[in-house]
Amino acid sequence: ALLLSLSLLGMASSPLLFVLCLADYFRLPGGQMVLRALQVGAPALTRSLIIGVIVLGLFGFYSYTYFSQTAIISDNTCHSPFQCVSKHLLDAFRGDITTVIGNFAAWT
Repeated sequence: ALLLSLSLLGMASSPLLFVLCLADYFRLPGGQMVLRALQVGAPALTRSLIIGVIVLGLFGFYSYTYFSQTAIISDNTCHSPFQCVSKHLLDAFRGDITTVIGNFAAWT
């Protein structure tokens, strides 16, 4: 009854309520195997995430240093290294490359 009400609320209100329905899956043997796989792989995945964030930060400083006079300032996207690095990190996690490199008309 609880799972049915959560799924109906998920359809009517918010899809985020479907996540609570998935929590029941982790009681089953398949779900427990997924949890064990996450326990084994989590340290390596965490290190990969940290290295990725460091590389994105370096790319943010690189783009501010070398492209601030061409595309970044003409698009008014960022005016300080902190703004550019923050913008790169947020855009990288959202998956939108066009906001990182700016308008292509500004490059010519």
